[in-house]
Amino acid sequence: MRKQAANNGQDLAWLRKCAIRCAGYEQRESDKLMPPKISDVARLANVHPSTVSRALDPTKRSRISDEIVARVTKIANDIGYRPNAVAASMRTGSTRTIGVVVHDVNDPIYPPLIKGLEDAVLDTGLMVMLGNGGFSADRASGLVDRMIARAVDGIVLATTVLDDPLVEKCLAAKIPTVSMVRYPRDGSVTSVVNDCVSGMEQMTQHVIECGHQRVACIAGPQTSSAGHNRLIGVRSSLHRSGIDLPPEFLKITDQPRMEAGYAATMELLSLATPPTAIICVNDVVAMGAMRACRELGVSCPEDVSITGFNNVAFTEFVAPGLTTVAVDFQRIGDLAGRALLSEIEGKCPQKNIQTVPCHVVSRDSLRVI
Repeated sequence: MRKQAANNGQDLAWLRKCAIRCAGYEQRESDKLMPPKISDVARLANVHPSTVSRALDPTKRSRISDEIVARVTKIANDIGYRPNAVAASMRTGSTRTIGVVVHDVNDPIYPPLIKGLEDAVLDTGLMVMLGNGGFSADRASGLVDRMIARAVDGIVLATTVLDDPLVEKCLAAKIPTVSMVRYPRDGSVTSVVNDCVSGMEQMTQHVIECGHQRVACIAGPQTSSAGHNRLIGVRSSLHRSGIDLPPEFLKITDQPRMEAGYAATMELLSLATPPTAIICVNDVVAMGAMRACRELGVSCPEDVSITGFNNVAFTEFVAPGLTTVAVDFQRIGDLAGRALLSEIEGKCPQKNIQTVPCHVVSRDSLRVI
């Protein structure tokens, strides 16, 4: 066992020696058995170790010259030095990590949201820890507990409901918190959302202008601001045009997934007088609705038109192409990341709702009658 440990030490020393020599730097005899340290970088760059620390920290490097940052970064990369994140967190009290909780990682809205969020915080050295709530309040709560226990610097919730104990839990733990794509009723945290009411009003008006009078709606859960506001948009637009939304034409889902769209559409198309258009709360639900049509031998859009919301990546490639509402999720993620940074830095005392506009994208799933 001692022999193996000795061999491991020799291997480490050899690798380190090779790294430093290949980079063109001289190595001191006393350092040959250790991995690269901050003092190695400082010595080779001819600066103080604290300068190395600042140069390699995206949040502090603005205090020193670009020339020193470039020199220190190059030397650190050349010899394979990496700052010890655990040691740094113990020293600074910051883990440089933010937690993000989503409903379902399979939902195609999340990749652009997370990309926008990561891009917004990347230059600050923050990393994103992603948690999948799986449409379970208990699971999401457990994720938040574990994130708080890991001392994340902030949390972004994409699972927020109108009356949300998770928001209360984060605030009670004094964790900077931002809500993304949904907002809590009490406005206790900054939220970044798309304009669900306006987007669905635009879509419903577009459906009406195509001549549809028998319009059904597959809505999302009314416990979330997104589901609630999208239904408001449908109702208000129909009301302005003098069109009723009878109870049998309204299906409210607990989880806006394909299965829900499929089941609701099977019920709608079994009615004695079925709708000529079905407005779906999102594109995933619309995919389920289209499958129900195929199984029943009902043509979309000849027999029934179907619309979605979100304009996720697959909507232009399905047949027929899905008429939907385009949402800039990457922009929402970016704004949420910036809002969280402001919260972490204590620069956002006033909570607000930031709204990103959206617009209709017309494709072949909606026809004029």
